[in-house]
Amino acid sequence: MSLTHNYKKIENRFFDRIVASLSRGTKKFRMRMSKFFRLLGRRYTVMIIPHTEKKAVNFKISFATIFVLCAFVSVLSAVTVVLGILFASGGQNILSAEARMTAAETENEELKDSVVELRRTARNFESVLSETLDSFGLSSQLNRPSQTAGDYASFVNVEAHDGQTMRELQDVKNISRFLESSMTELSRISGLLNSKGNLLEEIPTGWPVERGRGYISAPFGPAQHPIRGYWYLHNALDIAYTRGTGIVATANGKVVEVTWHEDYGNYLTIQHKYGFYTRYAHCDAIYVSEGDTVAQGQRIAALGNTGLTTGPHVHYEIRIGSQNIDPIRFLSME
Repeated sequence: MSLTHNYKKIENRFFDRIVASLSRGTKKFRMRMSKFFRLLGRRYTVMIIPHTEKKAVNFKISFATIFVLCAFVSVLSAVTVVLGILFASGGQNILSAEARMTAAETENEELKDSVVELRRTARNFESVLSETLDSFGLSSQLNRPSQTAGDYASFVNVEAHDGQTMRELQDVKNISRFLESSMTELSRISGLLNSKGNLLEEIPTGWPVERGRGYISAPFGPAQHPIRGYWYLHNALDIAYTRGTGIVATANGKVVEVTWHEDYGNYLTIQHKYGFYTRYAHCDAIYVSEGDTVAQGQRIAALGNTGLTTGPHVHYEIRIGSQNIDPIRFLSME
C-alpha cells in the first residue's frame, strides 16, 4: 500500500508541475500578445515643417500601418532582387546562346570548306585508282552514279536532292559509298601484287651477289676461252668481285647438288619451281647442303676462284630443264 501511495504522490506532483508550466507559458504569451497589440495600437504624429512660410503639414499614423508598410517594402525589395538576378541570368543565357550560334555558324562554314576539299581529294583519288586499275588490266567496278558513268562531277552531285537535305551531307554520303567500293578495287590490286611478288620469289630474278655487288666480266653467248683459247658457247654470266663476298640464292628452291668439278671448282645447283635450275660455280666456300630448302636472297656460298679461272667471280647459270638461257633476261625482271 505504501508503494502505491508514493507512486500516486509522484504522479500528482508531476502533473501539477506540467499544469503550472503551461499556465505560466500561457500567461506570458498573453502578456506578450497584449503588449504587441497595444504597440500596434499606438499612434504617432508625423510633422513636416518646410523651410518657407508655407504651413506645416502633420498627420497621424499608427504603428500597425508602419509595420505593414515596412513589411511591404521588404517584400517588394526581395522580389526586385530576385527578378534582377533572374533577368541577369536570362541575359547571360542569351549571350551564351548567341556565342554558341556564332560558333556553330563558323563550324558550319569550316565543314563546307572541308567537304569541298574532300570532294577535290576524292576526285583525284578516283582518277589515280582508275589509272592504276587500267595499268593492271583490271576493269573498274567503282560505285559511280548512273547519270553520267565515269564522270566524277556527277558522282559528287552539286545540287541538293531535296529542300531538307544539305548538299554537303549528300556529298559525304556519296563519297563514303565510293570509298567502300574502292576498298574492293584496292583488294584486287593487293592480291595481284602479292601474286606477282610470290611469283618473282619463285623464279630466278635476283642478283646472285649479295647487296647488288659485282660486275659482269663475261656475258652469255659465244666467247673465247680465256685460258685454253678456243671458241665455245659461254652458257652463263660471270660476275666478278672480291673473294669471300656472299653469293645468294636468286629464287626460293631446294639444293639438289653440292660438288666439285675441275673446271667449275666448288659449285652447287638449286632446283626451283616451274622447271628452273640455277648453278653457282667457282665458290670459295659453300654454306648449304644437298636437300636444304633456301629462300631468295639467302647466303648460300662465298665468291672465289676455285676451278679453272683467271680471278675471283661466280659462274651463274639458269636452266629450264636441260636448256641454258641467258640470265640477263630474268635479271631485268626485277
